[in-house]
Amino acid sequence: IFVDGKAFKTFEEDSILVYAFEEAPQDFLSYYFARSAPTDNEPMLALNTAAFQQGTLIVVRQSPTKPVLLHWKTTKKNLWQMARVLLVIQPEIKISLYETTDKAHQNFFNHVLEVFIGESAQVQWYRYQLHLDESHQIHHCYIEQKEKSQLTFFTLSSGAERLRNTLHVWQKGEQITTNLYGLTFAIGNQLIDNHTAIHHLEPNSQSFELYKSVAAQQATVVFNGKIMVHPAAQKTQAFQENHNIILSDEAKVYAKPQLEIFADDVKCSHGATIGRLDQQQLFYLRSRGIGLETAKRLLIEGFFYELLDKVSDSPFKELFKQRLHFEVFL
Repeated sequence: IFVDGKAFKTFEEDSILVYAFEEAPQDFLSYYFARSAPTDNEPMLALNTAAFQQGTLIVVRQSPTKPVLLHWKTTKKNLWQMARVLLVIQPEIKISLYETTDKAHQNFFNHVLEVFIGESAQVQWYRYQLHLDESHQIHHCYIEQKEKSQLTFFTLSSGAERLRNTLHVWQKGEQITTNLYGLTFAIGNQLIDNHTAIHHLEPNSQSFELYKSVAAQQATVVFNGKIMVHPAAQKTQAFQENHNIILSDEAKVYAKPQLEIFADDVKCSHGATIGRLDQQQLFYLRSRGIGLETAKRLLIEGFFYELLDKVSDSPFKELFKQRLHFEVFL
């Protein structure tokens, strides 16, 4: 639990070690700190690197028997909060991570997570960004994957007046699998912005990325997804999709899919769509006695559930259903 950006408790257990930076082994810090988070073109990342207020090192050295929760709790208002987390997952670890956030009380967050996944490790990461009120939040997450590791990262975003997620993955080895999934629904005057990048550096690895969003009322959604296939990354398979629905004349969606290939023996594709709800499908549902709002909600649920079917985590699906049921889209 991070309280106002600081780990509430540091401890050592068989499977997990948690240290404040001032207590952490200096060899870990000197080796990992800022290694995967380049500050050249990221001003807010550079600001965090120069002036972060709290730092936490987490080392996972055995597979936990239960999921691990990273929870951001805020107790004060009108804070400028910059926190830094180093998460080191040792080889062959199997772990499920849940990242959640409390009500944010109109604060400004500029958080950085650097994650290192060892060889043959398997990581499932579920990030819930809900009920963030009128806060402004910038989240940077930089991940390095080693040979034969597997990562599934699922982001569910709703809430916050301004929310920016930057997620970069570097595949540093062969036979690596990376899956990035994102669900976004924005209402009112919210701005929710997702920037992702997957760097294929070596041969025989794969990635799949699927982000979906719904923008209602005066909300704005942004997606910028980039796949880089470097010259040495032959036999790469990389696929990216982004699909968006706009529910009002005032809502906006900006989509920028990017695919840069510098190898000649690959299978890659990318694409994006933006549109409204299908009027024929609405007519069909209403002709069966279903009200307009219920019909719209059914179509939105169907739009999202294609993505949820890719994830086997039942609690995540249940939370999504509850959130969608009470969200005022229409």
